Amino acid sequence: EVRGAAVSALARLGERAALAEVAAGLTSEEPAIRVGAAARVAAEELTWLWPDLETAAASPDPDTALAASEAL
Repeated sequence: EVRGAAVSALARLGERAALAEVAAGLTSEEPAIRVGAAARVAAEELTWLWPDLETAAASPDPDTALAASEAL
């Protein structure tokens, strides 16, 4: 939990490794991870990742697409 908050804080500042870690969640093979990553982007206001979130909103997986759309 603490690590996740630290990664989110670094991602808000534009730190590339942190952004890549969160973005990897949006493209995970596991649907629950994709949904969680979309919620994290919204909750943490990670605007750097909105283009990735828009891509996830066009996902063929309905749960991912819904979570990403709601996050936008």
